[in-house]
Amino acid sequence: MFLKRLALAAAACSVLAVSAGPAFADPTPEQSTTFAGPQPIDKANIQKATPSGRVLSSSEKQELQTKIDAQLRSEPGGQQISPTEISYKGGSVIVTFPLPGEKTVSTDPAYRTGGQDAAKALPVEYWRGCPYGTVTYWKCLYDDVSWGGRMVQYKDFGTQNLPRDFYSKAESAVNTGQSPFERTHYLDIYSGTGASGFVIITLPGFHETDYFPGGHGNKAKSIGIRQ
Repeated sequence: MFLKRLALAAAACSVLAVSAGPAFADPTPEQSTTFAGPQPIDKANIQKATPSGRVLSSSEKQELQTKIDAQLRSEPGGQQISPTEISYKGGSVIVTFPLPGEKTVSTDPAYRTGGQDAAKALPVEYWRGCPYGTVTYWKCLYDDVSWGGRMVQYKDFGTQNLPRDFYSKAESAVNTGQSPFERTHYLDIYSGTGASGFVIITLPGFHETDYFPGGHGNKAKSIGIRQ
């Protein structure tokens, strides 16, 4: 009888040891229950367009151009405006690719032209690779967490669908939309096309998020920009 009780106690300890393991695992961003909401952009650290001095090899140029060509086939109607960028809708929507081997989009003017405040001939500035202007206020979505991967940027008010091959891929975002008179532009990110489904997150002007909460990364299909 004593041996039987001892065996049962040992089995119970074994179960507890196994079941306790996952409690110590670090949650992934989408599993986190401590999402703090959109975070304000640090205006003091807005970046100037910075030459990197990088020169792409022939194979790197081909790798990048292959991605550009695939994007144009997937979403016709665009025009390539730089080695990394495709412009749609007269420049109101721009898709940007990182340089080969890099996780985030470049701010090197040799590889970026979209987003400049041409009306004032001002040098373009960036936050997380998203252009920040004094005339045009861009809103950017990224297909990886922490502002990584390919980026699509918007400037016009209203509802717009993401590029088709961006459907259900965006995982982080930036909204530089706040005028000098502090009139905020809001960026609403939706789970369905045409502002349908549910709002995944709303970013006020000059806010960002490094991931989408509630396990809703890779679900965005459209955005809305409003005041």
